[in-house]
Amino acid sequence: MNTDYIDLTDLKNIKVEMMRFLMAYKFALDEMNTKIQILQDEFNYIHDYSPIEHGQLPTT
Repeated sequence: MNTDYIDLTDLKNIKVEMMRFLMAYKFALDEMNTKIQILQDEFNYIHDYSPIEHGQLPTT
């Protein structure tokens, strides 16, 4: 019995699981960026300054 190879079906399943895992983190980061952007816009509008030092958030 040769156990030195990975079945393509198993590899595809691993890829799907990894993408789901990574997407959850991407969505969390997107949500945090949105909340920070809203806070920055609100402070700029209400107080004419932003407590966030670095200005624009990077876009992905």
